[in-house]
Amino acid sequence: MTKLQKILSLIIVVVIVAGLVVIFTKGFNLGLTYGDSKRIVIAENTDMNGIKEIANEIFGKNKFIIQEVGEFPESIGVTVKEANDEQLNLLATKINEKYGKEITKDNFVITEVAKTKIGDIINPYTNVMIAATAFIIAYIIIVCSAQKNKNLVKIAVKFVLGTLAAQLLLFSVYALARIPVNELLMPISLLVYVLTVGLLSKSILKK
Repeated sequence: MTKLQKILSLIIVVVIVAGLVVIFTKGFNLGLTYGDSKRIVIAENTDMNGIKEIANEIFGKNKFIIQEVGEFPESIGVTVKEANDEQLNLLATKINEKYGKEITKDNFVITEVAKTKIGDIINPYTNVMIAATAFIIAYIIIVCSAQKNKNLVKIAVKFVLGTLAAQLLLFSVYALARIPVNELLMPISLLVYVLTVGLLSKSILKK
């Protein structure tokens, strides 16, 4: 291992340890998709684009999720981290001005949305990664078993630790940088996994 590789390895270890400390003490910064939030249901004859424009003015761009609400006919739901009475009153006023309504904040159906456990987000993907890793390790061991100078146990351990370290590094960066955890986390995690597996496989098989 070169001096540069040792330095990079030390940095990675420090980031992972620091990240794990933050994860177990403060947890992740859950975004709107998974964090505690409020859903404001507007049960009026409006439209998505109009409500989105109004929500941008009141809550700020990219600080809400807007979607149709199936359980309420012709209704639109606006999900936000928090909404105070002033914002709700302003929302009602803006809707009245735009659509000629006469509603107040009391006409909104407001529900508390509980945060999603991080395990519920990760577990379905983790099972796939574990199964894929086991299959790839088995393949590499079969290929390398014909070469007597190969330490098969060492190869398996290196592969497992390498894939695990890459995932821990990703989650540590999310925790340390307080990056909001949203629907992009696991696709990014899968991409990191594929790249890690590819690099490790190439490194092991070419020796």
